[in-house]
Amino acid sequence: MELALSIVAYSVFTLLCGLVTSVYQLAILRVLCGFGLGGEQPVGSTFVAESLPEDRRVKFAGYLHTGYYVGFLLASVANYTIGANFGWRWMFAFGGVPALFVGWIMSNVKESHKFEEMKRTKKPSIIQAFGGLFTSKYKNRTIIMSLVYLVSIIGQWAGSIYVPTALTQIVGTVIGCLLAPILAEKYGRRVAMAIFMSLLTVTTAVSFGWAFFIMGSNALPIFFGMTALLGLAGANFAMYTLWLPELFETSSRGSGMGFISSIGRFVGVGMVFLIAAGVNHYGNIGTPIALTSIVLFAGLFLLPFTVETRGQPLPH
Repeated sequence: MELALSIVAYSVFTLLCGLVTSVYQLAILRVLCGFGLGGEQPVGSTFVAESLPEDRRVKFAGYLHTGYYVGFLLASVANYTIGANFGWRWMFAFGGVPALFVGWIMSNVKESHKFEEMKRTKKPSIIQAFGGLFTSKYKNRTIIMSLVYLVSIIGQWAGSIYVPTALTQIVGTVIGCLLAPILAEKYGRRVAMAIFMSLLTVTTAVSFGWAFFIMGSNALPIFFGMTALLGLAGANFAMYTLWLPELFETSSRGSGMGFISSIGRFVGVGMVFLIAAGVNHYGNIGTPIALTSIVLFAGLFLLPFTVETRGQPLPH
């Protein structure tokens, strides 16, 4: 039910964006779109984690996350065909298409067996579910993972907000999403996340501190090569899709994923404005984005305080 409502929310409000007559109307509708999109990620990830057997759960978390980037690719194709020929209003209208699938979701997608099992014994209220995140059992992991997620958001938004997404970056991220479950199962969640965050730290510094400023005929190929590595490192978000559900029991799992991803985004908005100030100060985009690699490097020191869950079943 929650998954269907979130899809309806972002689809309908995206559709309405095509009817606006002022930038203020557009801004309000985009905020409302965010409510739907913000609900879809934690609900969808939780559903996948709880619905699949243990031997496939981790692998499909990586598959699930590739959907975001395949969606970016499809959106670019739609913009090339629809937006370029019919204008931006029709692109927003196209964004309302997912709402057409809600009827099918309501009739064919059932609640996970873990959720149904929980309902037979207890059905916590929203306050109880969120309150559970700050009990002695979960408080530390909630706070630490919120900080780690914030670091990832800074790394992603620093580049993606100000620099258009390249096809090489999308391909790199899809490959990374497929690799994430393999690395997580072989080396553990913490080490796998450290690999992605280390790569993101280095590629952010090199891409925007050096490659961005190269002049000459080789400049563009070098920078596009670096964006492929940035995309590969950006697959660290697939780690959250497989790792966060393992940190909370069923009654607080969706709330935990929602809180951690949302608080990271709220605080991460401040970094976007700081980068804008940096662009104004330095007179270029590259330097302030390259400096975010300092934050990414600092984030690596949070990982020893996280909870390793490799080899453990999803908590009930």
